[in-house]
Amino acid sequence: MRAIPNCFKALYAVHKSRIQVMASRNRKRIGNTAAVGGDVPGDVSKKTTSRSRQAIKIEFEPDVNNEEKPDLMSLKDGIEVPMIKSETGDGDTQTEGPTQVLKSEDATASGSTDAATTPAKNKRSKREPLKVEPPSNWQKVLENIKIMRSTKTAAVDTMGCERTADLTVDPKIQRFQTLVSLMLSSQTKDQVTYAAMERLKARGLTVQSMLDVDEKELGDLLNPVSFYKRKSIYIKKAAKMLRDSYADDIPATVEDLMSLPGVGPKMAYICMNAAWNENVGIGVDTHVHRIANRLKWTGVKGTNDPEKTREALESWMPKELWQETNILLVGFGQEICRPVGPKCDTCLNKDICPSSTAKTKKPKKLKA
Repeated sequence: MRAIPNCFKALYAVHKSRIQVMASRNRKRIGNTAAVGGDVPGDVSKKTTSRSRQAIKIEFEPDVNNEEKPDLMSLKDGIEVPMIKSETGDGDTQTEGPTQVLKSEDATASGSTDAATTPAKNKRSKREPLKVEPPSNWQKVLENIKIMRSTKTAAVDTMGCERTADLTVDPKIQRFQTLVSLMLSSQTKDQVTYAAMERLKARGLTVQSMLDVDEKELGDLLNPVSFYKRKSIYIKKAAKMLRDSYADDIPATVEDLMSLPGVGPKMAYICMNAAWNENVGIGVDTHVHRIANRLKWTGVKGTNDPEKTREALESWMPKELWQETNILLVGFGQEICRPVGPKCDTCLNKDICPSSTAKTKKPKKLKA
């Protein structure tokens, strides 16, 4: 008896029930034909009682290499399919069930998949923070940036989130105002955020006032801040969380700050710096992300999101420089290293920046 290849075994495992049904139908046809004396298979002009169905048994010879047979899992429709084994990040093996495909109309109607139809996720080990080697000239580049930023004429120097809180009120209220300012700053210019904060403070910007204010009125106060309607919802929800869990104060850790609606990593790290005066990380916004990649401070290949940029910078930059990095690079990005049309010709780093478009041309040597 010849051994049946593994591919046929897998097909049989998947279509086992269908094979049995088709085989029983064929036996019935043959039985009916024999009963009426017909020679044509499938001639069922005269009905007769078919023999009792018996399941077809197929025996497989053991493989020469003793390969392990796939585990089987029964689905609702009776079809058995092989289980899938996958390697986890810790080196362990876990077994997953098959993915059940939803019908298009069910998926459209529900809008989401049921937990029972979603395959289990592989266990993944915690990702190691990104580490890069700093450029050899980073200190010179940073020194030049500090010289260019010494005038403090950028918008972030006078209207940044760190400058919006009312310094005459209770420190707890100041911290809340700083948090609100950061929540408004996402995809919004400093000038627009600052003007909105002035309107909020004129009305009274406290946890209680944000709980009392009508959502529409709050939205009108925030307009034209980007996504002001959504941010007004976030602020009211955050105020309720601060009332319920933090006694009207803001959280004092990055993790707890990020648990608030509308608060991401950049806001959390800047808030720890500005509100709590805690130097726990670099706040990376679009300016810091862009400039760090242009200077190759994030490695030769660069990074494609702000969180990886933060990890790359923190892997080599001395911690005492973290606190000033955000304001330093944001102002530099607003005035000189702009996203479109950077002023490379006026930058002190034009000859050493790997992304410069205005490097000084060396004079040609005269031929003797």
